[in-house]
Amino acid sequence: MFLVTPRPCKLQPDVMSSHTAVLECGLVAKRDMLIFGDWVCGEVLAFFLISDIHFVEIRVFPAVDGDMSLRDTSSMECVFKECRYVVDACVWHATETEHIVRVCIPPILELA
Repeated sequence: MFLVTPRPCKLQPDVMSSHTAVLECGLVAKRDMLIFGDWVCGEVLAFFLISDIHFVEIRVFPAVDGDMSLRDTSSMECVFKECRYVVDACVWHATETEHIVRVCIPPILELA
């Protein structure tokens, strides 16, 4: 894993940040959607390298009515997660309901 064109954070110069990173699942950029092993899913806001550990800040999209493939994009909750727990970037599409998207769940999660 590594950050693409990292830059030091203004308030914390020993922390590097970037809008793009190469993770185990491939090249991922700001606005892409990621899913983690704990089924958390969300939109990438930024990547960080802190003390040799890669983190991603995401805007969490909670599941709708327990359906992990339907996600509510109106959520404003943001979290930092370690990049090593990313399962994959997700293919998604809008639904007929405003602020609801359908996410294609990676097969490896469906086996778990």
